[in-house]
Amino acid sequence: MVKLLELVKSHDEFKNQTPSPPPAHTVPPPMSWDSPSEVAAVFEPGTAEATEIYDRVMDQVSQLFEAAAMDTISPGRLRTETAKTEEVAAELARAPHEGEALLVKALGTYPEGKGFVVPHSANVAILAAYVGLYLRLGEDRLTDTCLAGLTHDIGNVKLSSGLLYKEGPPNPQEWSELHNRPEYSREILDSLGDRYRAVAEITHQVYERLDGSGYPRGIEGKQILLEARILGAVDFFETVVHSRPYKHTSAGSVSYGLQTLIGMADQFGPDVLKALVRSVGLFPVGTYVHLSTGEIALVLRGSRVNPMRPMVEVVFDQKKRRSETRRQIDLVASPHLYVSRPLSIPDLVELQLVEAPQVANDEAVGEAVTGDESGAGFSTDTTRAPE
Repeated sequence: MVKLLELVKSHDEFKNQTPSPPPAHTVPPPMSWDSPSEVAAVFEPGTAEATEIYDRVMDQVSQLFEAAAMDTISPGRLRTETAKTEEVAAELARAPHEGEALLVKALGTYPEGKGFVVPHSANVAILAAYVGLYLRLGEDRLTDTCLAGLTHDIGNVKLSSGLLYKEGPPNPQEWSELHNRPEYSREILDSLGDRYRAVAEITHQVYERLDGSGYPRGIEGKQILLEARILGAVDFFETVVHSRPYKHTSAGSVSYGLQTLIGMADQFGPDVLKALVRSVGLFPVGTYVHLSTGEIALVLRGSRVNPMRPMVEVVFDQKKRRSETRRQIDLVASPHLYVSRPLSIPDLVELQLVEAPQVANDEAVGEAVTGDESGAGFSTDTTRAPE
């Protein structure tokens, strides 16, 4: 956690720079896990709208991937669905100005029945919108970044049948094919003409790394677009936060994702990592933390003045009994109190804030999208090969 704060405070590029104004917001809801009704009573007016946007984004990504899988049969549909996806991307680019409700959705539990790749693509685009705004990307660049986030894994539809379903690590030949996904994604977008050339290049670079360790070309440094670095970082972060066997997220899993990224500044750049930490927060809205008093609290709002001191609401007392009163604490204004640690999934299970997860086979891999051997089939409930 100290390393996270050092990153936030030390990056030279941002010293003496006024950050983008924080979005207006009030108290957001808990994450989308099954939490007690009394905790779920915390409410933000923008929540219903955010849920509507989130569902619309996922529906559109599903339509787009289906169109890509069937492109040889109905080539006109891919162009139509891509244009619709661009409209959704423009909406996501504006979302950070409306508050943090959509960010809460992106950090929450995957919706039932949506598989992995659809919510993953939606979450990557949403996270990129908040990070890109912090980094002052203009509206057009931010829209292209969101569109690239929604389409960066579209190349999965060209992979061999069954590859993404395979349990266990891929063999060298299969890894080679998996590393061609960015090539496939670029080919699909390039086929749509000049309008999507820039987006195609961003998607092609999402898995590249500043130190040259990425793929498919192994380019490095300034050869990699800022938009691609943003998407590479949030793609990695989103995957870690929602990793198996736990499909719930927590302050602990988010903190672990951020801590993991801190050691990868040479791959994504300290500017992008700082923006991600500032955008998500060390203790994201809607997650639970353990206070220095021994109480358990729900994070209501982050602090841009001091990321270590969010606004919280106490939900359990020192003896882990439900708090009868909703005592809200601004930790910035309460220097004698502090967050001692974020809560992990086992902590939340013990407190009955989430159900005990079903532990998956360690060899199992996430879910993704692929077509059948003809390229015409489509599924959103498959398995995803390791990154």
